[in-house]
Parts: sequence; structure tokens; C-alpha cells
Amino acid sequence: MNSEYETYFDRRVAEYQRPVSFQSSLNRPDFESGLAQSMVSEGIALANNDLLEAGGHELRADAQLALYLAFTELVARPVMFVEPLQREELAIDLQADISMIVRIAASEADEVAISAHGIVNAVSSLWPELRTARFQIWDRSD
Repeated sequence: MNSEYETYFDRRVAEYQRPVSFQSSLNRPDFESGLAQSMVSEGIALANNDLLEAGGHELRADAQLALYLAFTELVARPVMFVEPLQREELAIDLQADISMIVRIAASEADEVAISAHGIVNAVSSLWPELRTARFQIWDRSD
């Protein structure tokens, strides 16, 4: 990856890893958004730590950002808005899905650092097995 892009992705990852302040999260949509961001950020950090402890791979910043954007904006925030009482189940499902995607991406990676491309390929191959699919966010409405 071009180092200028790497710098950009590193900065974006640092932005999402910043804790959400309590004061800014008192409003319900802001609170749910902050909680969704925290759940996803924690899931990514745990999955990356598991990779590092296993000693073989790590997530590049672009891979972390791909996971963060996909799971925050396309799964966690919509579920928190539509089904706010599903928080605990959502957190468990997010962690399981992120870990499974990262494991598959690592198993298929040619390099030590896993890219966003590896994440997209893993998501594609795992789509039917993702636990968050139970929320039926992506089902067709024929």
C-alpha cells in the first residue's frame, strides 16, 4: 500500500478508536450511535489482538476501517435504532462475526498484514453464516 494512503487509514482508525464522551451521548440517537461505535471498535480490537497473540497476522488500518464502517453504519446503528432492546445480543453477534471474518481473512492472506480486500473476500464467503444476518437487514422485501 502507498504510504500516503496508509497514513490516511491510520488517522481514520485513530478517530474511531477515540472514546465517545458521556455528555455528547445523552441524546438517544447519539447514545445509540456511540454505543454501536464502541461495540464495533471493541470487536475489531479483540479480533486483532487474537491475531497478534497467535503470532501470524495483523489487521492493516484499511482493513480495520472497512470492518468499522461496515459493521457500524450498516449493521450496529440500524439495529440499535430499530431494535434497541437487542443490545446484548447484537454485541455478542458483532463480536462473533468480526472474529470469524478476521480469522477467515487471515487464513487466506498471502501477507502478514490483512488488507480491506481480504476482509471483503472473507465477508463474501461467509455471508450466509454471519450471525448478524438474523436481524434481516439485507433481506429482500418482495
